[in-house]
Amino acid sequence: MLDEKKMEQKKLLEQKIVKKAISINKKEIKKQEVLDEISDDETPLEKIKIPKKKEVIQPPQPPKKNILYFD
Repeated sequence: MLDEKKMEQKKLLEQKIVKKAISINKKEIKKQEVLDEISDDETPLEKIKIPKKKEVIQPPQPPKKNILYFD
């Protein structure tokens, strides 16, 4: 009786693990297909424009005043 329940639970757990492994494998295959499509692109590098980073222009700071204090 207990052995049958344990075997049943073990079988269900194994099926669940196999289903999860299959779904993970399918996701990896789909990712690989997308990467293959990207790598098959024959666009020469000269035609691809790489955006340049914009330089941050800081506003001019007011000049420092030399203040002398006398007692």
